[in-house]
Amino acid sequence: MATNQVGSKPTSTVSPSKELKPLAKTPDSSAVAAMKELGAKNKADGSISGAEMMDAIIKGTKDFDNASAGSEFKAIEKFVTLNESKLSPEAKKVYDIYAKHAHKAQGAGQTGIDFRDYQAMQR
Repeated sequence: MATNQVGSKPTSTVSPSKELKPLAKTPDSSAVAAMKELGAKNKADGSISGAEMMDAIIKGTKDFDNASAGSEFKAIEKFVTLNESKLSPEAKKVYDIYAKHAHKAQGAGQTGIDFRDYQAMQR
């Protein structure tokens, strides 16, 4: 059992693939709430700064549900797609860094970003 991922904690003996299928279809409440808050504070084009984007990503992914590259990523990705005009160039760079780490985890079959990658993403 991997314990070095953000949000990893011991689970039951049920197969991970059986546990993860329902989660992938369910929007993550912490990520959705963080993105709603970000959108509510920023109405104008280019108004979301890099720092605001990073804070919202961290707020939406810091819980321990091991979904920073799964349902949380999908919620954040949807927000970015629907609100791209509100993102400053710096906010777009921050999202691209997060997406790179999420895709790396997904490529390894994980729904959570490795702890070391998560820490590097925040720098």
